[in-house]
Amino acid sequence: MCVAPKPCAASTAAAGCPVVVKPHPGHPRLSGRTAEIVPSALTSAGAPASIYGSVYGYDIGVDMLSDHRITGGSFTGSNTGGRALFDIANGRPTPIPFYA
Repeated sequence: MCVAPKPCAASTAAAGCPVVVKPHPGHPRLSGRTAEIVPSALTSAGAPASIYGSVYGYDIGVDMLSDHRITGGSFTGSNTGGRALFDIANGRPTPIPFYA
């Protein structure tokens, strides 16, 4: 499973990996609508709707990146935020790839 922003989500899903998106709180309505539309679009295309999920909140993003089931991560945003998440991904007992 990969924690990925929307640009990386398509290639991650195409590789057969579930994608979990943690949207930026600055656009909650767009993020909510995307979370509603993507599962039905996936099933219309023959993919399982369960390959995509959204979670909300700062702490959940940090918790997910620390979870052993997450095998990769990416981030689009500030250098400070990206660096903090990179450090979490690389500080795990088994580090994971992280793209920011």
